Amino acid sequence: MAINRADIAKELLPGLNAIFGLEYGMVDDELAPLYETENSEKAFEEEVLFTMFGEAPTKAEGAAVQYDSAQESYASRYTHETVALAFAVTEEAMEDNLYDTFAKVRAKGLARAMGSTKQVKAANTFNNAFSGSYLGGDGVALISDSHPTVGDGDQSNKIGTAAISMTTLETAITNISKIKDDRGIMVAASAQSVISRQIWRWKRICSFIRLVYQMVRWRILVVLMLQMILTPFQIWDCFRKVSL
Repeated sequence: MAINRADIAKELLPGLNAIFGLEYGMVDDELAPLYETENSEKAFEEEVLFTMFGEAPTKAEGAAVQYDSAQESYASRYTHETVALAFAVTEEAMEDNLYDTFAKVRAKGLARAMGSTKQVKAANTFNNAFSGSYLGGDGVALISDSHPTVGDGDQSNKIGTAAISMTTLETAITNISKIKDDRGIMVAASAQSVISRQIWRWKRICSFIRLVYQMVRWRILVVLMLQMILTPFQIWDCFRKVSL
């Protein structure tokens, strides 16, 4: 439905000082460090897992060489979507608007809506990572304790439901370093970042800062890479409950 003069009644009269609610800030582009973006001209793209070889056995003198086989495993399909949004304005509303807000302000609002849609869709992968209704190519959720393999049984990438702490971080980093491929060979994986919901971010950052403070007291060298700038008052708020 097109925007008509009834929708912008105040903008048809003189004396309007300001219009608010149209130029709120946009959230940070949080998907950029989490995804690798590629271009495509197809309706969908597929990626297939190719399982490699297991460890080589010891061969006795004169014995025949043992042969191994490799094969394709599961495939993941990425089906492309088209996201579109527009607004229409009646000719009368355009002509009688005294403040010319359509082209300047409402177009920015449209860009903001598209940007938010992109972020929400990207976050859905992580928000549904534990859901049995959103399965990956291997038939289980992204975060699962039963990822199937060809020759190494089920593998887990879960650390339980414990709150973030020194122990859970150590457990997660250790488990990541032990990840193996389908034939049981280490893949040299390492932790890259911690992803958390926005509502818990400040609480977890405070907990992390207090944890780091205790580690410094224990004379452990810590190298931090913070993506958020905290004021001295915010840092003090995190520290003030730590007993000296």
